[in-house]
Amino acid sequence: YNVLGLSTTIGDCFFKCLDSSSVALALMENIRSMNFWHLRQLTHSVLTPLVKSCPTELWDSWLTKFLLPLFSHCYQ
Repeated sequence: YNVLGLSTTIGDCFFKCLDSSSVALALMENIRSMNFWHLRQLTHSVLTPLVKSCPTELWDSWLTKFLLPLFSHCYQ
């Protein structure tokens, strides 16, 4: 998680060279079975840097794939 979170800070290259669907699937597919500690690590180490570093023109294609499953899980 730390390496992935740090990778988001390199700029547009991270977001334009990787497929957002593949990254989202790898990280979010088992969100319903994560315990609180694991969910906290994912949020703190990956999702926070991802939101801070994502270019505005890619928000729709990147952030919705990560934040909608997270918010849905937290709501339940």
